[in-house]
Amino acid sequence: MIALYAALNYDAQFGPVAAGFRGVCLSVNLASFDECLAVYETLKAIDGVELLGQPTEAFWGGGFSWRDPEGNVWDVAWAKGTSIDDRGGVTFP
Repeated sequence: MIALYAALNYDAQFGPVAAGFRGVCLSVNLASFDECLAVYETLKAIDGVELLGQPTEAFWGGGFSWRDPEGNVWDVAWAKGTSIDDRGGVTFP
């Protein structure tokens, strides 16, 4: 699932003044925080990827942000109470 939301809802640390920020954040939603940790480890090994922080757990779930080689900011996130169906669709509580 790809989620788009307005910059005003995005973490101020990576807001519109950050280099390469285009006013949206692309988000990959996963089934668990452990999956977020696995994706983080995978991205660490890819040239041109800029990790924008360590994976952290939060009251809503957890995740981390990263910037791809083209400058796009991505979130990798898990939201508590969500489920992912056989097609990869996310159901929010």
